[in-house]
Amino acid sequence: MKLGRTAIAILCSLACTCSMWCQQETEGTKLTYRQIYAYGMDANLPPALELVREHAVVDEKDVEFKERFLKRFGKANDESMYASSGNDEIDELLGYFRAYWRMSMLDPEGDYMMELGRKVMPFLSKNYPIFKGPQQRDSLGNFLADFIRSKGLHTTSQINPQGRLVDMMIWKDQKDTLYHVKLSKVEDVDVQVVMLDDFVTLGWMEYATLGAHHPGGWTTEEAIFCVRKAYDFSTEDFLVSLLAHEARHFADKQVFENLSDQQLEYRAKLTELSRAKETAYNLIGFFTQNANSKSENGHQLANYEVIRNFSEHFFNTEFQNAPEEWKKIPVKKINRYASKLLAKNTLALRQSNTKPDALLSERP
Repeated sequence: MKLGRTAIAILCSLACTCSMWCQQETEGTKLTYRQIYAYGMDANLPPALELVREHAVVDEKDVEFKERFLKRFGKANDESMYASSGNDEIDELLGYFRAYWRMSMLDPEGDYMMELGRKVMPFLSKNYPIFKGPQQRDSLGNFLADFIRSKGLHTTSQINPQGRLVDMMIWKDQKDTLYHVKLSKVEDVDVQVVMLDDFVTLGWMEYATLGAHHPGGWTTEEAIFCVRKAYDFSTEDFLVSLLAHEARHFADKQVFENLSDQQLEYRAKLTELSRAKETAYNLIGFFTQNANSKSENGHQLANYEVIRNFSEHFFNTEFQNAPEEWKKIPVKKINRYASKLLAKNTLALRQSNTKPDALLSERP
């Protein structure tokens, strides 16, 4: 099943923000929620299943979580409740994706994309006659998105891979607005922000973590898309981790060519750390917990790169993961070093990877 993996606009549109909403995690229990969720966000569930099965439960929340998790991932088939759109055809399509996500997460070494294609292509041939079958498989991501929109719903511009898995997000309502975002002392950008509401599905990450983590937003060439329910708009979670993060993507795509997912995320995470005050330590904690130098996910790779660079600078070690040590570093020093790393990275990119029209636009 080919879904246009090389389409840079779609890679960027689904390079889901590091602004990931996280439900408050249970502290002081033997169930290691953060590690379970970290495996889920890396689409690697066998270690998470082992944690859930082996660790004791101490309260009703643990019992409920363990029951829900094992219903979804611990049996021969998914016995959990999942999203419903109210449209039989959309729900059938979602069932194919849910089965694909589940198989892929439970067998991380396998590749089930072709199996998904074998379900989706006859589905489209039957329910969306404009799709002519296997000869159009290279544009399958476009046809899937068009089919969803034909049902009066919203989705991303294409249905394409995000990380290791093909993702699919569907929502019912959206509204455009405009924000002026200050990225640094010398950088400002005006961006269109599309507020998204009433989701049918928030994709494979939501599925993997029982809704605890999901994309908070993403960026296309034209706009930032924001999952409204994920944010209090007066907080840094929105102003820094969504708006500044995604505005950095938006600005970078105007200037630089063909940045990888990891490069985009690295620069956006540095932008967060350069601007954050109240949430600086929480961001470092999140990046540390969700860092993986061997991942196929740009977020995990960028998390590792950021924390490695900060660890070498502040602690003279490769990777500092103790929260109490990070809290000894003043927030102002974190802000300054993030700005320094971002400026250094910008200079390197300008010397090697700037769009010709951007260079012209900067001439006096």
